[in-house]
Amino acid sequence: MKKEGTSNDRPELAMMNEPDPPTNRSAQQRSPRRDATRERLLVAANRRFREQGYEAATAAAIAADVGVTERTFFRHFPTKADVLVANWERHGDALRDVLDAPDVPGPTGTDVSTLVGDALRAFLRGVAEELDAGLDSVVRLYTDRSAFLAIMEHLLDIESQLAEGLSRRTGRSVHDFDVRVTANASMGVVRASIRAAVLQPSGPGMLELLELGLAELRPVFDALSDDATSNTTTSGGHAGD
Repeated sequence: MKKEGTSNDRPELAMMNEPDPPTNRSAQQRSPRRDATRERLLVAANRRFREQGYEAATAAAIAADVGVTERTFFRHFPTKADVLVANWERHGDALRDVLDAPDVPGPTGTDVSTLVGDALRAFLRGVAEELDAGLDSVVRLYTDRSAFLAIMEHLLDIESQLAEGLSRRTGRSVHDFDVRVTANASMGVVRASIRAAVLQPSGPGMLELLELGLAELRPVFDALSDDATSNTTTSGGHAGD
């Protein structure tokens, strides 16, 4: 049986397979008081996790630290694992800030390698700081199925954000095969760096591993940058849309 064409061959297939836009839980509409309470609970939970460990820290104790009821805790965080995800959402916000920053003036603007590197460093710096501070949320990624699935979903959202950033900077469609492969490979380096740092704590740190992985991807970044420059020179517009 003949296989169906790729998303490059069939744009409508790419659109069908494109995931829904990520939901940023921190951006959901809340009153200022709800925002403040959620932030206080997040800080208190992280302190408990750091001092007692994830298992020993209870929702009731975290709520008591803030002066609210356990029901209020669960209204903001349906499970303790959602606290871990909230931390990673913060790191994702740092990555998005890099992707949304104005392009750097110059002959070709911000090249792909610089864009991806700066964005992933912003994200992974927060994760590394969690691990260094004794927060075991990073370790929980590999021991708590609920946290694992939630954080993996968040990483997929970040991959989509990265693809969108690459699309804007290169003038290629977000559905472009090379754009998606570059975003996927970049996030693969992030996941491998986290895993290696957690499972081999005596080895290189996350950020060091990230740099090694990005160096391996440099030919991929350069090819995408070269294509973007060529498209701008020949068409003066956006290619692939």
